[in-house]
Amino acid sequence: MVHRRKRYHKTCRCPGFPAIITTPPPPKVIVKGLFTAGFIARLLIEKFVLCRPLHRIGTALHMEGLDLSQGTLVGVLQQVAFLLAPLYEAIRAHCVSAGLWQADETGWKVFEEVEGKVSNRWWLWAFASSDTVVFVMDPSGSAAVPNRFFGLTGDDPHPAQGLLGSDFYRVYQALGDGIQSFFCWAHMRRYFPDAAWGYPKL
Repeated sequence: MVHRRKRYHKTCRCPGFPAIITTPPPPKVIVKGLFTAGFIARLLIEKFVLCRPLHRIGTALHMEGLDLSQGTLVGVLQQVAFLLAPLYEAIRAHCVSAGLWQADETGWKVFEEVEGKVSNRWWLWAFASSDTVVFVMDPSGSAAVPNRFFGLTGDDPHPAQGLLGSDFYRVYQALGDGIQSFFCWAHMRRYFPDAAWGYPKL
C-alpha cells in the first residue's frame, strides 16, 4: 500500500505557521521502520493465522511486485514479538485453566548458540486444550518445561490441576500431584507385543 501525503501551501500572511503544511505520516509499529501497520498486520496474519512459512510469504509478495529477503521478514517479526507477548500470555493462561489437556513434544533444530548447550537441538512442546494450542520452544526436553507451563515449580500460588493425555514419555510421569496423567493406547500397546515377543526368550 502506497500512502500519498497531501501538502498545503499557506495563502495567508498569518505569523507562526509554516509556508507548507504536510499531512502527518501514518503511525508505524516499528519506529523509523520501512513498513506500515497494515503491512505488518498482514504479515502476522499470513504467518500465524494462515500458517504460511516465510519463504512462501516472500514468494507471494514477489508475485505482487514487492521483493523482500527472508531475513527482512524475520527481522520484522523479531521487532514486533513484544507486541504479541500479552496475547500469548492470555492464551497460555486460558489453556492452563482448562483442566484437560493433551501434550506432545518433538526435537527441533535451532541455530542459536546458547551458553552451556553443546548442540543445536531444542524441543518444540505443544499443550492443547479443547479450544487452544500453546507452543513452547525450549532448549530443554526435561520435565522442567511442563512443570513451568502448568505452574508446578512452587512459584505459582495457583498451580494447574487436571488430566493430561500424552504418550508414555517419562517427563509426563514426573509431574506434580495436581496433574493426573493418562496415556495414549497406541503407545501403551507397544509394551504388550514387546512382552509377547520377548516371552519365549525371557
